[in-house]
Amino acid sequence: MNDSLIKAKAKKDKKRPIRDWWRKNDYKVFRVILFPVYFVSLFSERHKDKTYEQMEFSSDVCKKYLDKVLPNMVAHYCEDAKNFLISSTDDMGDLEFHDFWGSYNKNKKSSRFFLKFDNQFRDYIMNEYQIDGYQKMTLTNWTHWDKAKEKFDWGGTPYNSDYAKGVIFYVDET
Repeated sequence: MNDSLIKAKAKKDKKRPIRDWWRKNDYKVFRVILFPVYFVSLFSERHKDKTYEQMEFSSDVCKKYLDKVLPNMVAHYCEDAKNFLISSTDDMGDLEFHDFWGSYNKNKKSSRFFLKFDNQFRDYIMNEYQIDGYQKMTLTNWTHWDKAKEKFDWGGTPYNSDYAKGVIFYVDET
């Protein structure tokens, strides 16, 4: 015990100018430098919350965000850009609806928009959204999934094809 006590005293008596200065002046650093950072953080959070609350859904804004985000996501997730599927099922590959507000979408405005208006966004893609040069097939029940399976030569359909919703955009080469 005596050896440990001697070592601890020697360690304490060692000159450590930065640690000693910090022990005497830490409250000054917190008050002068870090306190204003707190206000900047507080105001930025309030601004984000206010803009989120004021956001409204419109098909024009949704189309603008989709046209901006979709090419990068198709290039990242899909093997074949001629045919790609956007669906609510996770066992068919390609894109899922939650990918648009997920971590891959680097555009924070569009990500927040898709997250807030998730249901309207899904309805817009299913019913209205069209991509130039692509044809669209809406998949809402098991018969639609079976037709798509035959047309695109898939190995199967989703396990919950009665409830799974999706849209496949494809280039018709005929």
